[in-house]
Amino acid sequence: ALVGQAIGGNTESTLIGAGAGALLGAVVGSSTTPQRRGEQMCRYQDRRGRIYTAPCDDRYYNGDY
Repeated sequence: ALVGQAIGGNTESTLIGAGAGALLGAVVGSSTTPQRRGEQMCRYQDRRGRIYTAPCDDRYYNGDY
């Protein structure tokens, strides 16, 4: 909104700037938010050294991996 007001100097430019900021914020927020549980697959290694994939557990979503 501030950029729109600074560039255009009127209400229409301010509203366009606010809308563009909201859209950009939504895109950045959705791209940086972890996937919902069950949608993301992680690789694990069992005690015998075998590697397998399975849905990520809570350590992935809490950042404790």
